[in-house]
Amino acid sequence: MRLFLFSGFAALIFATAAQADGLMTGAEVQQLAPGHYHVVAPGVTIEVDLGLHGKVSVVTSKGEHDKGRWHLNGDRFCVKFNKLLDHKENCELLNSSGGEIKGNVLSAFMR
Repeated sequence: MRLFLFSGFAALIFATAAQADGLMTGAEVQQLAPGHYHVVAPGVTIEVDLGLHGKVSVVTSKGEHDKGRWHLNGDRFCVKFNKLLDHKENCELLNSSGGEIKGNVLSAFMR
């Protein structure tokens, strides 16, 4: 269940920095840090602190806390956590739509 809830986590983290609606470029994603984001996924919400120099920390509505690293692979946002996502890196493209960032199963809003 954990893996499903966070499988789209890379989509996670974002909102208003995108220049226009549609697929975000790596440069647009890079502008999202530093920032604090509220992420909504099926069955859980996640508070995300996206830091400079590749740092990320999360707290879920289920009481889980974790830290990890993020980076860009071209235009793809990639994240790897110490505990979540089975310690595996997850990468995906992000889309900007009406002031929110969307991925596979997640929507994110800047706090």
